[in-house]
Amino acid sequence: MIIATLARGGDDHLAPSAAGDSVRVLGGLEGATTFTVSPSGFFYVLRGAEGELIRLTEKGNPDRQAGGFGWGQTGFDGPTDVAVPTDLEVYISDYGNDRIVRLDRSLGISTVFETVGENTTFRFPLSVCVSGSGKLLVVDGEFGRIVEIDRADRISRIFGVRGSGPGSLDHPVRVRTDGDSLIAVHDRTGLVLFDIYGNYVRTLGRGVIGEFSAFTFRNGALFVLDSNSVRRHSPAGDLLGGITLPDSLAGGGDRFVDVDADSRNMYLLTASRIFVIELALLLGGK
Repeated sequence: MIIATLARGGDDHLAPSAAGDSVRVLGGLEGATTFTVSPSGFFYVLRGAEGELIRLTEKGNPDRQAGGFGWGQTGFDGPTDVAVPTDLEVYISDYGNDRIVRLDRSLGISTVFETVGENTTFRFPLSVCVSGSGKLLVVDGEFGRIVEIDRADRISRIFGVRGSGPGSLDHPVRVRTDGDSLIAVHDRTGLVLFDIYGNYVRTLGRGVIGEFSAFTFRNGALFVLDSNSVRRHSPAGDLLGGITLPDSLAGGGDRFVDVDADSRNMYLLTASRIFVIELALLLGGK
């Protein structure tokens, strides 16, 4: 269903329109908390309270689901993030069960990385993403740092350790990487950037990128979402474009909770819907 188009005049904003529309909405969700879009165009949506992962087609049709609240092998307890480098591998940070779960193309569990044991390196994973070389980057919910796991499921690097000097993290909640160039971490102070080896690069504080509740890192740009706007920044902090989101867009008291993007579109998530927005139109064609 098409619901809106871009109207220009001063700041870019969305306004209702019947022609030239540039926004589609995919409905039918309930309790969605975070999501991602795979390279082939599938949506992977987490329902955190229900402990469930749902896969949708590009048109928003349910395809498969996995999990369901539980502490057993196939259940999830408060899953916090999902990463999908390809549709052959799906990673879930299963916070309540204290583990990272790898799913196969059918969304069956293929590998479980347990964090509880004598050699525990991190606890309560808050976020997960995958680098271009296939390494997992995990936000350590207990110790507030980033843990890198190699393809053999071994801890290969730890960085952003609290109190370690420049680049030390205070309260990280999400990690994203744009291939094998930079890593961005949502911390209490803003976005903290590291190179692919975990060396500190810079911090984009609230004075540079403003307040935000969610972000993603795609195609060399940072997309930051707050309650009523989305802004796109370069890794140096330069503003590349942005839109204002009117209260009527989400509708029904719903609010936007997450953002993702690919080379064609930007995607916004509410608890019940996914909004598909043409990237070139909404962000100045940059």
